[in-house]
Amino acid sequence: MLALTSGALAQENTSHDADLAAIQGASRAFSAAYCQGDTAAIRTLYTVDAVLLPPGRELVGADKAASWFAPRAGRENLTHQMKSSRIDLRGDLAVDTGTWHNSWRQGDGETQSASGGYLVVWERDFDGRWRIAYDMWQRPVE
Repeated sequence: MLALTSGALAQENTSHDADLAAIQGASRAFSAAYCQGDTAAIRTLYTVDAVLLPPGRELVGADKAASWFAPRAGRENLTHQMKSSRIDLRGDLAVDTGTWHNSWRQGDGETQSASGGYLVVWERDFDGRWRIAYDMWQRPVE
């Protein structure tokens, strides 16, 4: 039977908190890169062999993920946020579920917005950074 000392338990909790903070930071970095149209930054947030599952599609690889989120002609992404409702850490994997929110403007049109659910599996990569290994979301609620 493994017994944890108070020091070992404190170290485990500190590591857990640091991992959660790193994942939440990476999530915010994705939203910022998406709004800025920074596909190079988006690419670095996905694992090389990431699986992206937009509704009705399957794309594999960080390059495909970056391409999927590339700016579209005439569309300006104003805000994007992934709000976690739960993050389960399991070693070098974390399962993150929650709600995404996006607002944008098409040309000179009015601001539009949408929200939906998501499930992201984060993986601690070879360099210790948390990256998206699986990314799936629901169509916007209408």
